[in-house]
Amino acid sequence: MLLFDNIKYKYNILYIMAKITSFSLIDEDLISCAENDFLLIHQIKSITLNKFLQKKIHHLLWHIFHSFSVMYPETPSEEEKLRTKNFINKITTHLSIICSSCNRNKDTFIQNYDIDLAVSSKTNIIQFFCDYHKEVNIKYRQPIVVTNTNYEADLFTTDFIIERYTKNDYISLIETTYNLNLYKNFQLNSMDTFFQLFQSCAKEIYREADKYAFQFKFSSI
Repeated sequence: MLLFDNIKYKYNILYIMAKITSFSLIDEDLISCAENDFLLIHQIKSITLNKFLQKKIHHLLWHIFHSFSVMYPETPSEEEKLRTKNFINKITTHLSIICSSCNRNKDTFIQNYDIDLAVSSKTNIIQFFCDYHKEVNIKYRQPIVVTNTNYEADLFTTDFIIERYTKNDYISLIETTYNLNLYKNFQLNSMDTFFQLFQSCAKEIYREADKYAFQFKFSSI
């Protein structure tokens, strides 16, 4: 009986190996076809590039928000507080620019935040955008947080933001490159125009596809 079991065991192993080999041949054939399917390659590149540019737009907007917060007055006037409060409340009507997941899930962060406190000082508005950025990453971008081992939820602190945006002149860089300057809008009492300008900028960024090139390779795991 033991001999029969051994023969049966060996037969099963050989059968499984044959199945794996057959599947590998099919897989290799598919990979070979895919590598020569220029339409498929173009479609994959287009989808990937679109996601990449979307991410660039999101990053650009957060850089604008954080750099603005660092330039915000230590003790703003009542008019400046009101102006900034109105701007922050309008963010909720433009969520699709910031985070499509937030838009789909009807993000209520701003609605539940003490915006009067947020606009009362530079420190508080820096903290507001830190909290908001962290909320978006943790609550609405879970796959990124889970798979990115380098992500630190507590990275966005007021000290970190002040150091980063004081040491690096993002405001001038963004204005030179994209003609966007939220702090200048704040100074000129024209913050209402920002989102329209940013949407136009986003459309231009999507046209930057030719600036980027990347390669990928089909392979079985």
